[in-house]
Amino acid sequence: MNFNNLKADKIAETIRAQFNFNVDKHEMYLHDHETFRDVPSGKYALVRDDNFEIISGASVTDRYTPHTTEDVLALTDAASRAFEGEVDLKCHWNNGHFVSIAPTVAHRREVFGTKDNVIPHLLIRAGYNGKAFEGALGYWRDLCSNMAMLSMVNGTRVKIKHTHSLRGKIDDLIVQMQGLREGWENLSDTIMSMQNREVNLTEFLKELYGEPESGSTRSETIYRNRAESIYTRVWRERKHSGRERLGATPIVSAWEAFNGVQGYTQHDKSRNGKPQSFQRMLTALDDKDVTRAAELALAM
Repeated sequence: MNFNNLKADKIAETIRAQFNFNVDKHEMYLHDHETFRDVPSGKYALVRDDNFEIISGASVTDRYTPHTTEDVLALTDAASRAFEGEVDLKCHWNNGHFVSIAPTVAHRREVFGTKDNVIPHLLIRAGYNGKAFEGALGYWRDLCSNMAMLSMVNGTRVKIKHTHSLRGKIDDLIVQMQGLREGWENLSDTIMSMQNREVNLTEFLKELYGEPESGSTRSETIYRNRAESIYTRVWRERKHSGRERLGATPIVSAWEAFNGVQGYTQHDKSRNGKPQSFQRMLTALDDKDVTRAAELALAM
């Protein structure tokens, strides 16, 4: 769910309304077939306290303390201060808390002309998978409604130790998130480097995906359909951004090639379960093809 132009005093209200539950620990039991009794397993399940949904794949020990909505609020509060002014907020639950924070248009960068713009997006990941909380800086591209991250860029990720009472550590969190704001300059420079180099889109996709298996109709069909989808996306974006028409050889900027792959992965790639748009975005962030495409865009 999106929340636009939120001031600081509304962020707490929004987070608490969207994540109006906590996650509790419940001991799991095993049935002893000899005594016909249930005995403690020594393991605990993590369960939402509003609908009693078990957090998928989460089995913890007695020492584990699950984070709370107030912890998520502390992270969001700190991240929102990394960029001055009002922010746009997106909240998503998927066996953990995900919050996307975008600053005002003052931080927007023009990559090409006036239509191919990017704006920073901070993503807070607070899962129940035993990993540290993460704050990561990516970008939102107006031209195609893509959200992506370039993990190889310095200063765009911070790991935050999973401990209690994050509200009491707000000053430290703010400092960490301020470091992500400084990473925006590095990310902007990397994007411009992609824009300023040219690649052959056909060769780019061959290098990324590998050529289809010879003699396999299914492999060839998958390769052709995917390539056509990416070509169509890139050509459509060229038209909307005012770039020149392509010639017989599809020469594009490395930035366009990367976003063609990223956009295909985020919006068009077949996924099980018909995930919603924010879930598709999260899945694309961790997609190995997107990561590889970014590396190729800077190397070819």
